[in-house]
Amino acid sequence: MSNMWDVAKKIEEKSRDYYAKLAEESSITQLEGVFRALSKEEQRHYDLFEMVQTGSVNTAELVYGKTTEEAKAIFEKMRKELTVPETIEDAERIYRKAVEFERTSIEQYRKMLEEVADERTKAVIAFLIREEERHERLMEGLVVFARRPKQWLEDAEFYHLEEY
Repeated sequence: MSNMWDVAKKIEEKSRDYYAKLAEESSITQLEGVFRALSKEEQRHYDLFEMVQTGSVNTAELVYGKTTEEAKAIFEKMRKELTVPETIEDAERIYRKAVEFERTSIEQYRKMLEEVADERTKAVIAFLIREEERHERLMEGLVVFARRPKQWLEDAEFYHLEEY
């Protein structure tokens, strides 16, 4: 069982570090904030797996991150200010890699969900699957954004960030 948690923590570390790198290298200040928030959420996930390993997790205290809501506010501000560059070099490739990180996490956690019997642990893993799905949708939206930033921001409803 310990190996499963170590694998999960490694996935979260990799995602955390990738988002931190994106924040550091972002040429768009507003997106830097989104990437920093995602990095912090991945660290929270890592910490949650540590608590599962030690048996100190309390499922009643699981709270979803606010990155999606924060991103919506940032994109709305960008739309109003029209400060988005017409092209973002290599952004689509970079964002696609982040989508793959999220998909890998989701896939791994779904496998883990099938392997555990403890209901509390299942609740934590299901929670993390939903978190990673939210991150995946956000990054998929940024892939579209990289292709056509002005048009993407014009969508005032931000349908691509909505929950299912």
